[in-house]
Amino acid sequence: MIPLLLAFLLPAFAAETAEDSVKYRQTVMDSLGGHMGATSMIVKGRVDRPEDLSAHVRAIVDLSKVVVHTFPESAKDQKSESLPVVWSEWKAFEEAAQKLTTTSEKLLEVVEKDAKDMAAIGSQLGEVGKSCGGCHDKFRVDDDG
Repeated sequence: MIPLLLAFLLPAFAAETAEDSVKYRQTVMDSLGGHMGATSMIVKGRVDRPEDLSAHVRAIVDLSKVVVHTFPESAKDQKSESLPVVWSEWKAFEEAAQKLTTTSEKLLEVVEKDAKDMAAIGSQLGEVGKSCGGCHDKFRVDDDG
């Protein structure tokens, strides 16, 4: 009985691989992008769901705090869209990630103040987008080709 139980438990305690670290990072980034996209659709009036803004923006804030931790040194040689400069200029990368958190927290403040003020929300959402883009410009493979 115990060997059978161990067969099910051991995978839960397996060490994280570099490949899994990259897959996890990609999933976190996809989630972040999804919430950004959903927020943008609401702000632009493409969907009438202002009551959902807070949930999406809270997710953006929470995910922004995770981003920097999805780049372990152990995965730096793994093939991904991340550039080596992430690790060689770690302090600058941390600052870029912190800017995402700061602009996202400000977005949440704007939403909590007035979830119907789409102009103010859209303006701050643009700042969040700039922080994403600033990080991508320096630390990610140019996906335009």
